[in-house]
Amino acid sequence: MELEDAVPWLNAVPADDDGVATCFEFRRGIHLMPLESPTIPPATHTNTLLLGEEEMVIIDPGAATEEENQRLLDRLRHFEALGGRLVAIILTHSHIDHVAGTVWLRDQQDVPVWAHSETAAQLDFPVDRHLSDGERIVLSGDPGWELECLHTPGHDPGHLALLEHRTGTLMAGDLLANPGTIVISPDWRGDMSAYLDSLTRCAELPFGLLIPGHGAPFFGRTGQEAITQLIAHRLERETRIQ
Repeated sequence: MELEDAVPWLNAVPADDDGVATCFEFRRGIHLMPLESPTIPPATHTNTLLLGEEEMVIIDPGAATEEENQRLLDRLRHFEALGGRLVAIILTHSHIDHVAGTVWLRDQQDVPVWAHSETAAQLDFPVDRHLSDGERIVLSGDPGWELECLHTPGHDPGHLALLEHRTGTLMAGDLLANPGTIVISPDWRGDMSAYLDSLTRCAELPFGLLIPGHGAPFFGRTGQEAITQLIAHRLERETRIQ
């Protein structure tokens, strides 16, 4: 795309947004779109992420309605016109509010779905690549992006958090919400001990931006502090139950 053609695209807001900002770039190449999803109150939206510039991935397309899915596709088309190419859909875990739009988007874009093997075992559609703990995904571009997959079970046995090393961004999925409480339920194969271990691991990671699965991001040390406070809160509740 020539410069004179690119400028209108850079200035444009996709028409369905009605002039209201609904996509936020908190670090270069990391765009957050809160999409209305079938989630648990007080949350009403799931944070869908578009990562990269040349090669791109979409993380957790959880919208269940045609309108919300179309908003995501329109935004993706916008980035494609600027030279981007979607290479995969990544799922942090299997819950419906994080995967509801996956099949629709996969069929629209003809791209593979990537997730942990435990997540794949719970879904009613195929996962093309099983992501494992410590695996790194490199997306081309300038400067490029490098995602490390972190197996963080507890809320769900196949849960992944994703640490983008070059921007210091932790995409935490349902490890925590802002605000709200993460459900750890045996009915969903939840495990409180595993959840606390996953939180402890993530609190020690080198990140300066934390994006939860629902709600506003945490900046700077507030992300580590939020995780530490959540661990203390959960331990205090466990003590009461005992």
